[in-house]
Amino acid sequence: QEFTAAKDVEGFMKQTAHRVIVTAPVEGCRACGLVINRSISRCIIPGSEVFRPRATAVCVHWEGWNLRLVAGHLAAKDLKEPYQNSIKDIHDIINSESALGKFKEAKHFDKNLLVGPIYNIIGIDAQVSVGPPQSREEENFIGQATLKGQTRNWKAWRFVHFMLENNLALCNTFSSNIKDLYTWGFLLRNEPNQIDYIMSDLPQGVRKESGVHQSSAIVTDHRATFASFIGKWW
Repeated sequence: QEFTAAKDVEGFMKQTAHRVIVTAPVEGCRACGLVINRSISRCIIPGSEVFRPRATAVCVHWEGWNLRLVAGHLAAKDLKEPYQNSIKDIHDIINSESALGKFKEAKHFDKNLLVGPIYNIIGIDAQVSVGPPQSREEENFIGQATLKGQTRNWKAWRFVHFMLENNLALCNTFSSNIKDLYTWGFLLRNEPNQIDYIMSDLPQGVRKESGVHQSSAIVTDHRATFASFIGKWW
């Protein structure tokens, strides 16, 4: 989701032939991007790419689902306006009606498959830990695979409000592994925390295993969150 330099993107594309959609970096934020595996690059809806300073998105039609894939990196500083603006960018992307037109214009799929709703899958660095669910409503969107003893600050409450407002579940908090949870540790100079999430409004029945992967592929202070979903046709 995050790239540290343009040469990383160029090298990755040359070595793998995957589709990479990446924003230009902004102050206080690494370049935010999406990697579409080359095996499903044909599923991309032409012209559906969206770029914002801290977010990028693209639409795909995959196994019967109309999907909007989003990568977001919320503002890190403890300032309300930048953080709320970075959430607004993602809110505007997932509530935009322009993607509907792109699906209708797509030429390489059966038109009957492209008239359904567009669901969202979002990989996000929220900069905060939400902790366990704090209400019956939240239990539908936040699982038990969360760090306990977390006190929500204003950022966490704002992020949870955004999540509930858009019916987005934090998929990796529903992991069957309720012990290995942290996603960030600033190269072990800070207390490990859970600030990265895979969010989706896909029906609960198609959301399957999720959690955190440890990877040594690149030097980073984050661990990779993941979530798996079942195609509508399976």
